[in-house]
Amino acid sequence: MGFGVKWRSWRLECLSTARAAVIINGSSSNKLKFRRGLRQGDPVSPFLFILVIEVLHLALDKAAEVGLIEGFNNVIHEMNFSHLQFADDTILFLKADDKEVTNVKYILRVLEIFSQLSINFKKSCLVGFEVEEELLFRLAAICKCKIGLLLFNYLGILLGANLKRLATWELITDRVRKKLSGWKCRSLTWAGRVILINAVWSSLPIYFMSLFQALVTVIKKIYKIRRNFFWGNMGGKKKMVRIRWETICKPKIKGEAGMANLGVKNKALLAKWS
Repeated sequence: MGFGVKWRSWRLECLSTARAAVIINGSSSNKLKFRRGLRQGDPVSPFLFILVIEVLHLALDKAAEVGLIEGFNNVIHEMNFSHLQFADDTILFLKADDKEVTNVKYILRVLEIFSQLSINFKKSCLVGFEVEEELLFRLAAICKCKIGLLLFNYLGILLGANLKRLATWELITDRVRKKLSGWKCRSLTWAGRVILINAVWSSLPIYFMSLFQALVTVIKKIYKIRRNFFWGNMGGKKKMVRIRWETICKPKIKGEAGMANLGVKNKALLAKWS
């Protein structure tokens, strides 16, 4: 990664010379030397993983530069990319070719050797896009991993899903419905219901709506769920509506509840991509 020898020696000194003592019955024991290294759950463990996985990023970039792998070219604003990484999730974009998949297999094997990590290919899957079934099975045999469908979940997003279909958004509406359940409505005051509705809106659908244009039907369905929750219309029982919903959605500065306008919020979140 470009760190000098002197800097690396400082880091090694910090990790190899650290000592700790245990307090037993109010008294400190003799200092103990750390010998077990980092384990899952240690605060520094994620940072160490990021340092190691950065090497994979550099190796894949170099492989694309010298022509060992092709990746996706000129897909988004003339950008070329062969992989995406976020924390411990990595997705590779490769040409459906035996040689290219074999080259990636070699790169991953080198990563295993120098880092002493073991890649579990059984947890990985190969997804083909407009690839013949025979070729897909052959490539999966090279990688020794399973074959997955194009519709799969990556960082909470269903890749390959048709976002113009109402069924794709059912995941969001179901989550909102579960959070705004009937028993919570009965145990909260009017102000408490407003706070819960705004809290659910600000956490559940905002990720999807910051990436995709929500269907009008989906927004209306979420409106209906939160409106029924606010008025207590749960379990098929309707309650008396005391004020127009449009009035409730007006800002707090005007003396109303300040319910978020989902359509406006969706457009505002998508503005960053324009």
